[in-house]
Amino acid sequence: AVLYTDGLVERRSEDIDEGVASLARALSGAKGSPQVVCDRLIRSLGVTAEHDDDVAVLVVQHPARTGANAELFHNAALELLGGIEAAPRARAFATGVLTSWRFPVELRDLGVLAASELVANSLQHGTPPMRLGLRRTDRRLIIE
Repeated sequence: AVLYTDGLVERRSEDIDEGVASLARALSGAKGSPQVVCDRLIRSLGVTAEHDDDVAVLVVQHPARTGANAELFHNAALELLGGIEAAPRARAFATGVLTSWRFPVELRDLGVLAASELVANSLQHGTPPMRLGLRRTDRRLIIE
């Protein structure tokens, strides 16, 4: 994924659509680390120290998971609008997701409890809407 400010693609002398098209051409077939891709984009689009606009570029590379451990990496999210049904929906969602990820019952129940507490605190101290996210890595369950 590439995130950028308008300074990367906008020039006073040309239409912004041409700048976006130049970015797309520079990105086509881009390979390498995020640093390499970022450097290529900046160079290809003619950004120099004398550039007349601020430029920020963020290149994020999400590693492809393959092999025996690929199934250990998952993400799931639930949008909650608040109200009395939010906590039960969050518990049902977390139970279903963690069951589908084949968590042992004890760990699943702890994850559901943590998700339920997080949603309850969000309802009490936050402002809806809110989002419950579950992420599984090869070593962790992240509830946010």
